[in-house]
This record gives sequence, C-alpha cells and structure tokens, in this order.
Amino acid sequence: MIRWNNVSFQKNSRYLLQDISVELPAGQLTVVLGPNGAGKSTFLRLCSKEMLPTSGHIDLHDRNLQSWSTEELALFRGVLSQSLPMTFPMQVTELVLMGRYPHKTRRALDERDHEIVQHALADCNVQHLTQRSTQFLSGGEMQRTQTARVLAQIWEQHAEHPRVLLLDEPTASLDPAYQHLCLMKARQLADQGVCVVAILHDLNLAARYADHIVFLKEGRLAGAGPMREMMREAMLEKVFSVDIRTVHDPRLEHPLIVTLGPQYQPIAREPKLRSL
Repeated sequence: MIRWNNVSFQKNSRYLLQDISVELPAGQLTVVLGPNGAGKSTFLRLCSKEMLPTSGHIDLHDRNLQSWSTEELALFRGVLSQSLPMTFPMQVTELVLMGRYPHKTRRALDERDHEIVQHALADCNVQHLTQRSTQFLSGGEMQRTQTARVLAQIWEQHAEHPRVLLLDEPTASLDPAYQHLCLMKARQLADQGVCVVAILHDLNLAARYADHIVFLKEGRLAGAGPMREMMREAMLEKVFSVDIRTVHDPRLEHPLIVTLGPQYQPIAREPKLRSL
C-alpha cells in the first residue's frame, strides 16, 4: 500500500500538489484522473520517489518512502514513465532484459531470466520484434516494449513485500486493441495482489478496469474512492468542467461515459441528415 499523509509539492513558489492525503491499496488498480495541469504526473513521480515532497510524507508498505533505497525498490517496484529517452539503440530483447538487472547484482542473467523476458514480450505482443533495433520501432511498439521491460522487472513475487506497478499514461501511444491489452494485464496483476497505479485520460477505460479512482484538480484532491462511487455525472462534471452523461448498458458491469461539451456552452444540435 502507498499512503499519502498531507503531502504537498512546491516548485518555484508554486504548489503543483497541495495537502493530499489518500491511500492506494495493494491488490487494486487505482486510476488517477484529472484535467491537464492537475498534477497527475507529479503525483506519480512522488509515488516513485523520483521527486520528494516539500511537506508531508508518503509511506510505502508502512515505511517512509524516503527510507527505501533505490536498490530495494527496484526488486519489487516497476515504473513506466511517460517519456523514456533512448541514448543509444539496442535490440528489443536487450531492452526488456534490462528489467531483470536489479535481481542480478552478483550473478549473470540465467535461463530463468530469459524465460521471464519471453513471457513479458508475449504478454505485450512484441515477441515478433525481438531482433529489431529500438530505433526502428513505432511509438506504440516502443511503448509496448517498455511495458514488457517493467513487467519483466516485477514478474516474480517478492519474498517480503507486495509488488508495486506505477504507470504514467501507459495507453497514450496505443491503438484501442492494445489499450485494452495493456489494462487487462494491469487488472490481472492487481488481482494477484500488486498495487497498481495508472494515470489515464480515457474515462471509459478507467471505468472499465479501475477498482479505485483518485481525482486531482488544480493540484488538490478532488475525490477518491471506489470506481462506482466516483464515476458519477456530478463528480465528473465537477472535475472536468464538461457536460457528461453516463449510459448503462445491461451487457456491461461498468457505466459508459459520454462527454457532451464544455459546461456553460450550448450543446449544438446534430444536423439532420438529408435524403439523397
């Protein structure tokens, strides 16, 4: 579990996040939602210890996050960032194998590591790209390859701590089929006890896969709780300042969310179709 205790983060005298207290449970997929500039990426960077709070503190598994070393965290926590610049090209397999390096400080990669990498490649449907150079990957192919690397890192259960997976816009470069593939894997890991935290922009993907929702707006916590309680029209309209309707399809267990346009703006009528 990740627990935020009155956390604020300030940069150049401006608060990017302010007075946030929230719990991100293990064994659940928590989706962080909010408009542009709400502080979502900052939120994930603080969760990953890439940045440190200006005030307050974050606990990971009931221990102050700042007391964990990078080496300790790498054994059970994977992070998929928005942008991961490649300083030099390498083969896809080599990149995914990097996810196994934290577990091999005193010995070389072995057959088990290569087996895990093959499973991770298959889960992200990039097994056919193993010999390709990363410089010739599309944006979506690179995203799936980086996801495979992170999965390889946390593939096995840790002896002492529940695993943690932090995903910053993991579906941003993916087509619809791969968006679902990515979140289905995140959902599967959460069901195995992993604490999964993902930043998304697609409200329907969040409604489809999340257990728990955290809403941020203007650097503050706008709401947090179970998906069904959070994904209501009044809450969504408050957070995103758009007119929203939720549609309930009897074939689905989650609401479908339709955005109608900015609030306080008249909704244009659909033009009538003229017969030819």
